[in-house]
Amino acid sequence: HLNYILMKYFSKKGMFYSLLGLLGFSCSENEMLMYGPMPTSLSFSTHVTDHSDQPIKGIRTIMEVSGENETTLVRDTVFTDQNGMAYNKISDTSSCYPDEQTKFTFTYDDVDGTENGLYESKTEEIAFKDLPTGDIITVKLKEIENEK
Repeated sequence: HLNYILMKYFSKKGMFYSLLGLLGFSCSENEMLMYGPMPTSLSFSTHVTDHSDQPIKGIRTIMEVSGENETTLVRDTVFTDQNGMAYNKISDTSSCYPDEQTKFTFTYDDVDGTENGLYESKTEEIAFKDLPTGDIITVKLKEIENEK
């Protein structure tokens, strides 16, 4: 029985598919084709500004990653720094590496009151395949007029 398993595994066809697997190639129609091992984490940078391109500090940035059937896989919440930058991260992609059906929802909320101005909330949905690779996602928030 062990001889049969070893012969099947090390046959020419078996060796070819094993080599492809080791190199990171996939044959499933639901997975994105990739070369090499999958990254163990993914990071996304967002630059939040007002309409005059001034950075906004203290904006809550929520990244929600959802898969098939709108199931939430990962949720990460961070706040923008004094430069208007937010850094969301998926720290472990082993159980939820994005594929073509994965959707990212970024929600930007002004939660600090009037401390850094008042801004309207904004939500953007981006498919994984449309995310800017290595680039910064730029977001402009509309200021709310302060009622006196």
